[in-house]
Amino acid sequence: MKACTAIADAVDAGAPLGAAAEQVIAALGDENKDVSGMALYILQTEAERNPSGGTVDALRTAMTSDAVAVRRNAAFLLAGFLARLEDGAGVAALLADADPVVLAGVLKALADGAIPRARTDAVVAAVVPLLAHAELNVRKEATWVLYLLATAGTAIDAAVPALEGMLDDAATQGNAAIALSYALHTTNQGSRADASYERASGPIQMGTAWGAADAALRSEDLPALKKLFSSENDNVRRGLGGLLNYAQKRRRDISLAGTAFNELEREHPDDALLHARIYGVLDIVKRGPTS
Repeated sequence: MKACTAIADAVDAGAPLGAAAEQVIAALGDENKDVSGMALYILQTEAERNPSGGTVDALRTAMTSDAVAVRRNAAFLLAGFLARLEDGAGVAALLADADPVVLAGVLKALADGAIPRARTDAVVAAVVPLLAHAELNVRKEATWVLYLLATAGTAIDAAVPALEGMLDDAATQGNAAIALSYALHTTNQGSRADASYERASGPIQMGTAWGAADAALRSEDLPALKKLFSSENDNVRRGLGGLLNYAQKRRRDISLAGTAFNELEREHPDDALLHARIYGVLDIVKRGPTS
């Protein structure tokens, strides 16, 4: 840890990583999370300061390391680096790696929000096959990445058939419903998405409501938010609350939801059942969907 701290201080001061890169990359696999975290910081700082330097090449080499943690963290760093360069084609190429450990690292970077803004069509094309991957974690992360791509303005139409199929898998249906619902609601296919409310699955109903609520919030559709707030379906209201809790944590403006709440309360002053429903959503926004 002392060595990593000293190297980090030197890199922060502008010193090139140079020959120390190999040792820092090895530290990506350290069992001490503080050490591996410091190594991540050093390598990210060096790569972004010198995009054409040897650190980027060293990360590519590290993705073939015998150490699982090194491969995963190197892939995580490289994917995030390329995404911040808006290199969608580069990210898509990483997603073609056959190693599930490397895929996990790349998808984790994207799922954490490192979404490129150029050649995102290539990223979608690379993610869609991963929805049928043998590794459950890869399927889950790939689904969330598609949702993030969609919310960033990328069309994910090519993924819709696969997402619809994932609704039949209990392990993935919640996130699949979120991505599918958002994609359909933002392409004037809301009724097709809302048909999922008829499925006897809480996660599907919650995910469908989450996606619908996100689309309504982004398009400033006040009537749609009011309809979700006042739904008779507990899962629909929980999905709405879950999205608002998620959005609030990410410092998004959710004031339109507050307007929907206030209007419903003012328009129905004597409806105790409605008040219980909308205050229940408010509680989820504050405490989270698992409260």
